[in-house]
Amino acid sequence: MIGARLDFGILGFVATLILVSLGLSACSRGVPTDTHQVQKTEVTINLEALGINRRETFKEVRANALPKAVQLRLRDPENPTSTGLADAGEPFNSTDIIEPGVPMRSLVVAGLSQHYCALSYWQGGMALMFKTSIFELSDGVARLVWVSSQQGGFNLQDLKEEIESRRMHNDLREETPKSYMQEVMREVEVRWVHLIHDFPESSRGKLAIAFEIARDGNVENMRLVASSGDAALDCAAWRSITDSAPFPPLPGEFAGPYPTLRIPFYSNLVKADDRRHLQPHSFSKSTVKVSISAAGSLRVPVGGSEVITAKVRGTSEQGVEWRITGPGCSASTLGKVMGDLYIAPPALPNPAVVTLTASAKADPTAKASIKVHIVEPASAQTSSEP
Repeated sequence: MIGARLDFGILGFVATLILVSLGLSACSRGVPTDTHQVQKTEVTINLEALGINRRETFKEVRANALPKAVQLRLRDPENPTSTGLADAGEPFNSTDIIEPGVPMRSLVVAGLSQHYCALSYWQGGMALMFKTSIFELSDGVARLVWVSSQQGGFNLQDLKEEIESRRMHNDLREETPKSYMQEVMREVEVRWVHLIHDFPESSRGKLAIAFEIARDGNVENMRLVASSGDAALDCAAWRSITDSAPFPPLPGEFAGPYPTLRIPFYSNLVKADDRRHLQPHSFSKSTVKVSISAAGSLRVPVGGSEVITAKVRGTSEQGVEWRITGPGCSASTLGKVMGDLYIAPPALPNPAVVTLTASAKADPTAKASIKVHIVEPASAQTSSEP
């Protein structure tokens, strides 16, 4: 029976939304890891873009220095013994497997002014999301006036620029309905169970895949963020998502840009605690940024090649490490990168798409990805025509 081979007689499968967002373990002990030290910084932010006609000077503070009213707003009623917000590098619950007393959020940066509190943080639970919240402070009360998913700052200057740029979208009352996400999860779960039905008990591991759902239900920016070390398991998890897509279109009441999911998969784990050691994707909090550009089309013929260049900003170290992932189940089916040249595999993989990821050597958490479609050579396509 399937149940006899999977954790606790059921599918070892837990879904976590991210969104970036670009994703992470039940209580993640290093999610995201950071050695950030709060410095005595302050910035003046023009809040006009948020519909607030004033400028405020914000000073950077740690989680325990936030106003009590804000701390109370961040507490989770389902986990009342926790503080609600951990400082960077401290444990927090990054999935919906909740450890009592451990916060559901991890602070990235917080700024406090006389009338407002603005903070960016990772929020765990059923969704691991990067969020920014802005509270108006008055008479000991914190009123939430702005929530933005997948947007914010990794330091106070970043937060200022993001707020003043008018790029931030107010997601207040615009969250993706839970029923839609449950439907997505059911679809993926059914295919995951089917794909690993005949796997031997020795196929044991845990992995995580992140992806975004476009408004029309198509899957975009899919990436393996934690590998099981077993290519067959990784492939089965990947296919359980690609075979489920496209999903139904996003609900009309969802007004955000798109939701991002991060789904951990588990198979034949020896004990429940094994789930807590799934290493999350580490999101860059430095000033290092990576971008990728291609010289031509992202449709590369079998055995062909394409110039794909990665550029690193924010550091003098320009080197990158390339990684190729995809549902091809083995590295030999994905091709390789030599310098700035991607060389397609000698045979057409199925599905015929790979993801190239460049990570900065100066900061491995700073990375960018691009999809490449592998196609039959033009001569083969021509010869097959009647």
